[in-house]
Amino acid sequence: MWCRSMRPSPTCWNDWVSPGLVATTSSTALGVPHVLGLGYPEARARVDAALTARGLQAATLVHPQSSIGSDVHLGDGVVVTAGARITTNVVLGRHTHIGVGSVVSSRLSTR
Repeated sequence: MWCRSMRPSPTCWNDWVSPGLVATTSSTALGVPHVLGLGYPEARARVDAALTARGLQAATLVHPQSSIGSDVHLGDGVVVTAGARITTNVVLGRHTHIGVGSVVSSRLSTR
């Protein structure tokens, strides 16, 4: 199913992100760590569960023009983009995406 809207509903994404899509992912065959670029957290969690069930590892990506403070834990699959600032005492759970120029302050947990 293809969603025609620029902002499809989570239901639309759940229909579109099918087990067949996950099964044909190239990292399944190659054993390459993956990163999920899905904007809807529900869809991201669904694909993550399917890939994890197949024993695949997620990569964590941190842009060189971002800054990470002390005492920060980045979970598997976290993406930190250019200009993002993460202060201290922050825990980011699996597949959390920190957008361009975002600031994440202390004592935050997304687990």
